[in-house]
Amino acid sequence: MKVREQLLKLAAAVTCLLDDRAIAFASLPSAPVSQFCFPLRSPEVRHYFYGAFEKEHNAVLAASAYRDLLRTLESQARESKLPRRALHTRIAADGPRFAPHTIYLNLANETGDALEITATGWNIRPAKPAYFRGSSHSLPLPEPAPDGPSLHSLLDTLTALPAAVCEPCADWLASSLRPTGPYPILVLKGPSGSGKSTLARLLRLTLDPCVEPLPNLPNTSRQIQTYAEQHHVLVFDHVTHITRQQSQALCCATRPIILTVPDRLKLDPEIAGRAVVVELPEIQPAQRRTEADIAKAFHHLHPQLLGALCALISQALAGFAETKLAALPRHADAAHWIAAAQTAPRPELTKRTSCLSPPPISLFLPLSSDRSQGPAGST
Repeated sequence: MKVREQLLKLAAAVTCLLDDRAIAFASLPSAPVSQFCFPLRSPEVRHYFYGAFEKEHNAVLAASAYRDLLRTLESQARESKLPRRALHTRIAADGPRFAPHTIYLNLANETGDALEITATGWNIRPAKPAYFRGSSHSLPLPEPAPDGPSLHSLLDTLTALPAAVCEPCADWLASSLRPTGPYPILVLKGPSGSGKSTLARLLRLTLDPCVEPLPNLPNTSRQIQTYAEQHHVLVFDHVTHITRQQSQALCCATRPIILTVPDRLKLDPEIAGRAVVVELPEIQPAQRRTEADIAKAFHHLHPQLLGALCALISQALAGFAETKLAALPRHADAAHWIAAAQTAPRPELTKRTSCLSPPPISLFLPLSSDRSQGPAGST
């Protein structure tokens, strides 16, 4: 059998498609990544074909033959009848772009599961093919625990920080589960020894754990863009200076972002207009904990944190269409989302849905929301 025929036989098991930017992707036939797509010109696709060819034919695939195969697969992607859609690493959705009816959270586990969150609750199901982009950087999320304490209460228990810190962090987490931006930039600001990096890491690991949760801010806009394509949440630690180019790239990233900065840093006006700044007090010696103790506490509370977050998002989906804001505040889209979670009547919840009542939302004050003709109150 000729090499080309051998390769085409292997390629027959691969599904090719174009995303919304006309970039070719491939879904590989090996569990669990069969649920996920990889860029056609990526190391994952190359390793799959080289490995499969060597295993089946006990021979090394020639580079020229692989280049010919890629051209063939790109043609198949362009002819695919699958709808073009954005492929995400962690969050996907069904429904209108800014008002989805279903949100999917990729658990990135060995069985390729996702959380399906609707207005009536949440369930674990196999991730939908052609919804998620595979990433070697992502780490798995635990199965959420239902019927736990509120998100704000759990953050208070985990961090022992004041309400002025926990409340906006809870709001930021809730807004980060929206499948579409704009997202507020959470800026954790404070003196050395205030726990900025630790808090940023815990928030990152709650929703989007990865191999390196606290990288430095990349130097170029291209590097920031590449990083944003590989992660849903962007966290950059010890940011002491932001250039104009970096500022523009962060504002265009359309991802939930956390920056940890020293208290002396003055934010660029472009970032300041999108930022929610949280001032952290210096941790007193009697309140300090070891990293081992913090990691142990987070491991214990992570399923409850995720369950509380999913329940809050379910309530937001239930109340989004009917929630009106008397006036559009700063971060209007995120404010609308969180106000919907507050004002929505608790739906008939599925057995896997937490029955918590959401805590007061303070990040986007002042808010007035209604579900009929006039303001129902402010938070």
